[in-house]
Amino acid sequence: MARYRKRPIEVDAEQFQGTPIPGVHLSEHGGFYVETIQGRKVMISCGEWVIQESDGVHAYPCDPVEFQRIYEPCLATPDSAPASTAKDNLVTNEEIRAIDEEIDRALPRDDSSVDY
Repeated sequence: MARYRKRPIEVDAEQFQGTPIPGVHLSEHGGFYVETIQGRKVMISCGEWVIQESDGVHAYPCDPVEFQRIYEPCLATPDSAPASTAKDNLVTNEEIRAIDEEIDRALPRDDSSVDY
């Protein structure tokens, strides 16, 4: 049998605490449910995670233990700025030259003591 790895994906999810959140509906029997992309109504309990489907309308529940095993927090969310990378923090040669020029203008210089 071949082995497969789950592709790294990001999901929108929120832990259900018994109060309304996107994707959760109140049933006529008093419980709460989510509607899956397959059209099934799945009852959920407090503590379960509600994961939004890619269509933005449907959702599915996930047990908290399974959720922690499978998912980890993202550094950035779709509504926030992307997380910076080490490459974003590098200073360019032009920026270094500009800083050197500012220092040269700000400090008095006695060229007689410098050996070029």
